[in-house]
Amino acid sequence: MQAVHHASLLEPPPQGFYRSLVYDMPRLHEQAIYRFFDAHGKDYWNNSWKRAALRGCLWSDKKKAWKDITPEERDRAARIRVQAHNKCLRYHATLQENVRLLQSFGVWCQERGIQLVFLIFPVSESYDRYLDPQFKKTYYEMLGGFSFPFELLDLMEQAKGMKDAHFNDTDHLNDLGAQRLTMALKAVLPERVADK
Repeated sequence: MQAVHHASLLEPPPQGFYRSLVYDMPRLHEQAIYRFFDAHGKDYWNNSWKRAALRGCLWSDKKKAWKDITPEERDRAARIRVQAHNKCLRYHATLQENVRLLQSFGVWCQERGIQLVFLIFPVSESYDRYLDPQFKKTYYEMLGGFSFPFELLDLMEQAKGMKDAHFNDTDHLNDLGAQRLTMALKAVLPERVADK
């Protein structure tokens, strides 16, 4: 049946409309991603999309960087941020659902020869001070229950020596921190990380 519309400002429907880019979501996403990377020198973070703009700024002077606020402000921001994360330990049903989904995903990867690597990213000292120790215990217990092979990289250990100057906020790295973390990853995964 021929598609008909009466809006005078619209072009006639294209031939093969249902095969067009509008309905080919994987192709649409791929094209959008390529356009973004081509427009920004192949970099995810760039002049239009800055890491600092996406920080969780939980301190009063939004113009100041994490490294430039007082220790008291960092402490307060960390307590606020970590409280939200620590509350997640209460949601047992959500945890079990996520574990089931991750188990299913891990088996799917195993069947396709995909090696999963779980990462524990570094956080600021302020954040680490307030994180409930049960969080890490629960995380390791979850990992111990999986039936598929995986590798675990605890980058908290690999990135020892990271200071406030490496963070955008309580638990997100800035450009300097990302460079340092990349070097730590290259050191532990030399065969997987291209030399750039």
